[in-house]
Amino acid sequence: QVPLPAPLPPWQQAPAPPTMQLNAPAAPPAAQPAAAHGASSIISQAPPAPQQPLSGPPEPSGSTSSQVPLHEPLPLWLQAPASRGGQIAAGIARCDSDWLWVLHDDSRLCEETAEQLLQVVQRGTPRWGRFAVRFHEGTLRLRVVAAFMNLRSRLSKICTGDQGMFFHRQLLALVDDFPVQPLMEDIEASKRLKKAADRQFLALTAPLVTSGRRWIEHGYVITILYMWRMRWRYFFGASPEALFHQYYRRQG
Repeated sequence: QVPLPAPLPPWQQAPAPPTMQLNAPAAPPAAQPAAAHGASSIISQAPPAPQQPLSGPPEPSGSTSSQVPLHEPLPLWLQAPASRGGQIAAGIARCDSDWLWVLHDDSRLCEETAEQLLQVVQRGTPRWGRFAVRFHEGTLRLRVVAAFMNLRSRLSKICTGDQGMFFHRQLLALVDDFPVQPLMEDIEASKRLKKAADRQFLALTAPLVTSGRRWIEHGYVITILYMWRMRWRYFFGASPEALFHQYYRRQG
């Protein structure tokens, strides 16, 4: 019998590869086919799982190195009550990855977007942050709106859902997980993370494309004033539940 090689000491063993999962809250597939298609298209746009060889002792001639995928974009549909923060929290509770990425179901990924996030993940340092929002309609007014949104969030470290927030699970644990509230969940999560991990914030420059429909349909000035009114009401103590009913009554 050939004796088995002694196991490598811990400091020579390859670290576990980073994992990342995507959370895209949307209506159930049977209820809103358009929303289901949007969320499914996000998953289909995810880049193929990169393969990372594990370091270790030389392998016998003719064999190949072990390969471990960074992520596997397999969709899982969950049901949760109508609550933006509640749906995101329900998705996070079912994830077992190190990194989490929250996207709206109408988001569209660019190759640069996925590449920048994968670079952050592969560095292994716990971070949180967002991408630069861009509107696919591409009008001059929407480009100005996007530029101000990105500048504001870069300076304030307060992100919006359209910017695709991402975070390491360790940082999320510092703030008692994602806030379970029906609206303003992105602002609340940003406030908590900013307080607990200010220096870990990243404002990535890669674009995350979304729809500018609400600005076009409701008017640019009216929409901006309305959104800031909602923010100020939340800042001065309005409940997320009251804001939720007001917001979706207007959208309806």
